[in-house]
This record gives sequence, C-alpha cells and structure tokens, in this order.
Amino acid sequence: MNGDVQKKAAIDWKEPEEVVVLPRIPILSPGPGGTVAAFITSPKVLGVQTHWVGKRTRPHFRDTSSCEGCLLGNPMRWKGYLAGMVPPRGLMVLIEITWEAYRGCLALQGKCGDLVGRKIELHRMGQATNGKIVAKVSDEVAEAKNWPTFDVREALERIWFGERPKASSESRKKVKDLLTDLVDGIGQPGSFDDR
Repeated sequence: MNGDVQKKAAIDWKEPEEVVVLPRIPILSPGPGGTVAAFITSPKVLGVQTHWVGKRTRPHFRDTSSCEGCLLGNPMRWKGYLAGMVPPRGLMVLIEITWEAYRGCLALQGKCGDLVGRKIELHRMGQATNGKIVAKVSDEVAEAKNWPTFDVREALERIWFGERPKASSESRKKVKDLLTDLVDGIGQPGSFDDR
C-alpha cells in the first residue's frame, strides 16, 4: 500500500501548456534507383562519423571502448546532414548526404555560399540499397524567410538516443509559432517536382 502512495507521488503531472512534444524529424534519402528533393533550411552541412550497426546508422564515439560500431569492428562512414523542407505541406526532414555526394557537389562543400533556400536533389544510382548517391543543388535561391527549420544536431540526437530535451519558454514560443505557420500554410517557392 505504501509503495503505491510513493509511486503516485512520483508522477510528473503537467498542464498542457507546459508540455512541448518535439516532432521526430524523418530522414530523407533516396531508395534504390530513386530521386528525392527538398528545399534546404540550414546554412551548411553538419558532418559526423558513423557506423552501420544492424539496420541503422549509429554515431561513432571518440572513446572507441564505448563505441558500439567500433566494438563490433564495423567500418566508419562519414555522413552529412542538412535541415530541409518538402513542399507543399512543409514537411520538415533531415537530408542525409553521403561522402561521395558531398565530395561531388561544390555547393555542399560551402563553395557557393549559404545553402538556405536552395533546392537539393539526391539520386541513388542503380538498384542496390547502398548504391552511390549523386547530389545536385540549384543555383537559384527561393525566398525562405518564413520556412520552418530546426537544430540538425538536436534532431539527430533525438533519433539516436531518444532524448526529448525540455524546452525553455522561448523554445516553446518558437515551436508554437512554427506550428502556427505550418497550419496557416507555407507559400510554395517556384516549381517543385516531388518525384
């Protein structure tokens, strides 16, 4: 009986306005022979060393004695990530870039200026799930000042570790404003082929 009272006292009750559920951002990557496209909403690529563990990409840790991929003897692979938005509904996505795609695209390397507002297309060559990916970034920059964006590192940490950071009142306002913008509708910049 006393254990139940302690359990009830430990419940973390919250009023609805105190709770902010940050969405899980899906990763955008083309399937075999496929092409995906999005508009970029972050200024540059965030790179990270990773391992393929089971059927998932996992981060590499500097301390190899606690790195799951290193302990399994799996090779490291660099991956880059960008914040993106897919019209017409404004779906926020993490755009995943392979080393080969990054190396083959000057814009992704930061040699053509800020990436915000540019359209990116990723195409996977052949029919293999691990086929080479080619990236193409448009030279034209769409008007992107009201588009939703997010912290790429935080989104990856939520995917990899399931963490849901507590949001400050300023963060809650930003999320509320972002969701309001999504509900009100986002203007479609130019033409978009969502093959």
